[in-house]
Amino acid sequence: MKVNSTRFGTLEVKKEDILTFPEGLVGFAACKRFFIYNKEKNLPFFWLQSIEDPKLAFVIADPALFFPDYKISAVSYTHLRAHETSLHLVCRLLLE
Repeated sequence: MKVNSTRFGTLEVKKEDILTFPEGLVGFAACKRFFIYNKEKNLPFFWLQSIEDPKLAFVIADPALFFPDYKISAVSYTHLRAHETSLHLVCRLLLE
């Protein structure tokens, strides 16, 4: 599919590369579908570009590049939601 971006122009995005946040991101509830874009494939920084809003993109990076000991422990979404507070919100990412 073709996606417009104010930073990168019109981009071709494969359906399998679309990341869906069913409830949107905190502060951006209307934007639910994103894709990761890296104009220069060798850089450590990427863009999380919104499909719904061509102006919305976030800079992202793999934390392991900056913190080699960084590890993520897998926990269930139900467990996370059980510990959610107004200060610690839980977002779910679904890969389609």
